[in-house]
Amino acid sequence: MSEIRVLQVLGRSAGGIGRHVARITTLLEARGDVHVDVAAPVNMEVPMPTAVREADIPDGLTTGHVRAVRAVRSAIAGGRYTVVHGHGLRAGVDAAIAARLSGVPCVVTLHNLVRPETSGRVGALAYRRGENLVGMLADSLFVVSEEMVERLGRRAGLRGKTQLLLLSVPIPGVTRNPTAVRDELGVPPGAPLAVWVGRFAPQKAVDVLLDALVSLPDAFLALIGDGPLRSQLEDKVKRDGTHDRVRFIGWKDQVGDYLAAADIFVLVSTWEARSLAAQEAILLDTPVVTTAVGGMTELVVDGESGWLVPPGDAKAVAAALASAFAQPELAHSFAAKARQNLMAVAGEHVVVERLVKEYRRLAARA
Repeated sequence: MSEIRVLQVLGRSAGGIGRHVARITTLLEARGDVHVDVAAPVNMEVPMPTAVREADIPDGLTTGHVRAVRAVRSAIAGGRYTVVHGHGLRAGVDAAIAARLSGVPCVVTLHNLVRPETSGRVGALAYRRGENLVGMLADSLFVVSEEMVERLGRRAGLRGKTQLLLLSVPIPGVTRNPTAVRDELGVPPGAPLAVWVGRFAPQKAVDVLLDALVSLPDAFLALIGDGPLRSQLEDKVKRDGTHDRVRFIGWKDQVGDYLAAADIFVLVSTWEARSLAAQEAILLDTPVVTTAVGGMTELVVDGESGWLVPPGDAKAVAAALASAFAQPELAHSFAAKARQNLMAVAGEHVVVERLVKEYRRLAARA
């Protein structure tokens, strides 16, 4: 069977997406019949296991895309690729345009929906047009939650083209004893610890989580990530008087040690698809408290495999965390159920076989 040559394209703000692309690249290469390269900004937060061709995908939807398309086209010309695979909306638009101009089929995975509450009405309208453009230009469109299939499938230009592809997540490596990690964080023995992983951006609503922490005087919180709101959030914990219990860890490529050391993984976003960090926590048997938004309700069933709370409700977040901290046996039974459910639907081999099947289908049409 002939070799498939795939160019994965992703942008700068791609922590979880970057980990996903790095992992599927490793798994695809291991098959022996697929070769994968990556086109991305050179200063990616996540190291890639294969060659990276420079393509500076801009963060916005207006400027810098002509240059990015040119860079992706140059990469396509130099690599004799069978298929181009863009990840995320901005990289997906540039990858789809470059692929079409180069006569190469393109698949795009949309990892998130853009909504007015996270981007404003004007921004959401612009990104919605971007989603429609991707749907028109790409030969195939993957989305990562049932909710995204339902929402995007309503649109005439995307109807019939949108497919569900649950993103598999490897079990994160754990290299340190949880006690050592908690000592590093300055968490006293017996004190409850919650861990959050993500980007300090409006969608993540970290301010709501910090408001909840005020009413949990014994709890500690480790925030792993970075982003434009970090300095504001650091100022907030000083004003709230919780600065001695909040740890800003910064970006970490591997978060397994922190997830394994946590009593609870917490996520309070206004919208998520199927958070990769939450899935990593689940795979490490760490109980989850999260907002009932997007694909998170596909990962966690309230009162059965975790705690779901309304978005924007700090009191509900505090109550769920307090309940989880106070009932460790129940919390771990929820975690075991969440892990069982996740493994049944999103195993790595399932995702890789779906990708290869789609790559071969598109290559045969070219």
